[in-house]
Amino acid sequence: MATHPVKIMIKKVKTDPRYYPRFQVDQGRVIEFVEAMECGEYFPSIKVVKDKKTGMYILLDGKHRLEAHILRGEVEILADVFFIQEEHWLMAAARFNGKSSKPLHADEIKQIIAASWRAGIKNTDEIAREMGRTVRYIEMVLKPVRDEERNKRKDKILDLHQQGMSQREIASEVGFALSAINKTLKSNGDAQNDTFQEPNGGISEKTDESPGTDKVFSKRSDFVLRTPNEDYNISSLNSSPEKSGQNCERPAPINSMERELDEDGNNESILNPTKDIFGTPDELPEVDQVFAKRTEFVLRTPCESNHINMLDTFPRKSDPNCETATPKNSIQTGPPPADNKPHNDPGPTQKTTRYPSYLDQIDFYRELPVQSQHAIRAMELAKKYKMDIIDMVKEIDEPVIWIKKVLVAAMALSLMRGDKLDDASSVETLLGINFNTARCIQSALPFQTMLCPISPDMEQWAKDNLASNDLDLILRLVDVNKSDLPHLLKGETPPKKTNCFKELPDCYKDQLQTNIAVLRELRDHARNKRFIGDSAKQLLVHLNKNVTVINEIFDGLREKKSL
Repeated sequence: MATHPVKIMIKKVKTDPRYYPRFQVDQGRVIEFVEAMECGEYFPSIKVVKDKKTGMYILLDGKHRLEAHILRGEVEILADVFFIQEEHWLMAAARFNGKSSKPLHADEIKQIIAASWRAGIKNTDEIAREMGRTVRYIEMVLKPVRDEERNKRKDKILDLHQQGMSQREIASEVGFALSAINKTLKSNGDAQNDTFQEPNGGISEKTDESPGTDKVFSKRSDFVLRTPNEDYNISSLNSSPEKSGQNCERPAPINSMERELDEDGNNESILNPTKDIFGTPDELPEVDQVFAKRTEFVLRTPCESNHINMLDTFPRKSDPNCETATPKNSIQTGPPPADNKPHNDPGPTQKTTRYPSYLDQIDFYRELPVQSQHAIRAMELAKKYKMDIIDMVKEIDEPVIWIKKVLVAAMALSLMRGDKLDDASSVETLLGINFNTARCIQSALPFQTMLCPISPDMEQWAKDNLASNDLDLILRLVDVNKSDLPHLLKGETPPKKTNCFKELPDCYKDQLQTNIAVLRELRDHARNKRFIGDSAKQLLVHLNKNVTVINEIFDGLREKKSL
């Protein structure tokens, strides 16, 4: 459970790699968060647990928000402090991050599953429930981990056997059933003749007659075939105890998802450890004693208004011991305006996409109608991911012509400097964009890094996606010269226009006449052979410089077609 959000010192928040699921921090995303915060947007509080040993807060979710607060020079941050057992910290962090606007990668999820297993959570159904994955997927991920553990156990059993320990002593040492020890030694070929031989020459009791050991079957089908039931129907063993034979005092309930036998012969409860299968609940091994409500830290969080309700959108396996959680939409949207076309509800979970977004964490975005959300999302896909308009159709489920109008409107509104209401009205009239949608586009433009389509890196995108008539529409709305538009779309100031000389200014005429007089004087001295040696060389250097400048003047006049 968590208390209501409280402000804590940022310097007391620690990111422990053991409990934080992400491999790295996206610095570009941090910059976007900083920009949004500077625009006055609110972000959900981070999620932490308190380490009683050190007094520090361990971060579970919100690394990018934390880094954004640090870059802004803030010393405090709003946090939800959860009270969770330490072995569940990593899985809780995975749940929180898995439902964020930037989901975890597959490799990160696999590492979390393996780490949770090694931390002592040996119930695959529980891990599947907390991670929002199927039991089959969890078992697939854990197979190499469990194989490694099994090989280590086998090596330890064989080593103890070679040291002369009896099978009972080995079973006591490693904490496994005597039958599992016997099976391991048989498979290795080390105990063919002395299966139950004690070091003192005595014979131990048989495995199946051991008073404290569960009966082990090599295959579940063997148990079914030997059941004194006439129709051999597995389901009837659970539902019709009266059909059991006289030799069976109580029917043994069979459920393929309740108890399995691993290769070592250990009974493993993976669904409901409290059911009576081979004995009373008090006789179950300690490994099966699972806390009945593992998800209590999620389901009973009192801060539903602080976006923690997004955690309950994962599909869950039904479990009679778990409380029912009602899925909630991660993006709360109101009904579209009357003149907007209707859209289907986005559903209880976010659409899986290769292009993650954090827009659903911004207050103004969640309050927009669906079509306006699509307009803002189109701006994000164009600016952040440079996605072509044709590819946006599948991403936001809108027609190409509508998406193009939205992006043209966004560019025009970015360049317009008039009254915002008049600008939105002009866009509505010329492009046919809904007035409310145009106003929503205006409200998103302050997000320069994330949404505003005017920047140098958008030049190539505009060339690839906008035709000349689209640029003409922008010119009509912005009222600028066509030669200035390329500079404006890149966010640059157009070069200043210089005044042309209709006549050569008098000051230039006078200076050139003076230079001509000097040159004539130098000509006369050269004819009289007054320049010799170094003086002649120096004169040639200066004359060459003048000739170079004169040639450049001629070239410039030819390029501009001034002659």
